[in-house]
Amino acid sequence: MMRNACLGAPVNKSGLQRRVSPKQHAFSYINTHGYRNRRQHILNATRRTTGVVVVDHGSKRALANDMLDGVVDLYKTLIEEDMMEEGLTERDIVAVQKAHMEIARPSILDAVRVCVQEYGAQDIVVAPYFLSKGRHIQEDIPYLVKEAEAIVREESGLDVVCVVAEPLGVDRDVVEVVKRRVDSCLDNKRDYQKLL
Repeated sequence: MMRNACLGAPVNKSGLQRRVSPKQHAFSYINTHGYRNRRQHILNATRRTTGVVVVDHGSKRALANDMLDGVVDLYKTLIEEDMMEEGLTERDIVAVQKAHMEIARPSILDAVRVCVQEYGAQDIVVAPYFLSKGRHIQEDIPYLVKEAEAIVREESGLDVVCVVAEPLGVDRDVVEVVKRRVDSCLDNKRDYQKLL
């Protein structure tokens, strides 16, 4: 079966559009273009989409590097929950990738490439999984991000823009995690003392 290049609807061998139900047409459009309908296709062709790269330091220990997968997965879940709460069917964030600043792969450049080349993102937000504005946040990561932006712009020919978000910093949510860890440690200590 051939498809109409413009609309994605099934056509017969003579090139005439075949009569299909709206449900069949929508399904064929999803299969052809990955979009639910023509309006969404047009909107997606004109609006800029965003990729997010969550970056940590990187380690020689695979277990430490793999922890970032859990962070990225949780972030994706939060995005999906926000969409459901707001009743959205599409989102500006089309990709979330992990990266390590040094030592391990994927690098920041690797992750930016995936966001642009595989998901079509044009705006990239690099979110450091770091606590404070030390040298890595003020110098190393911005340098690596700008370098990645220049390389991917050259490779793709697209107007890719990369920005670096603030680190975790002093935030009530972060401090509440610290409190939970301390409380857990104290509870375990009390349990241990009861056994003695």
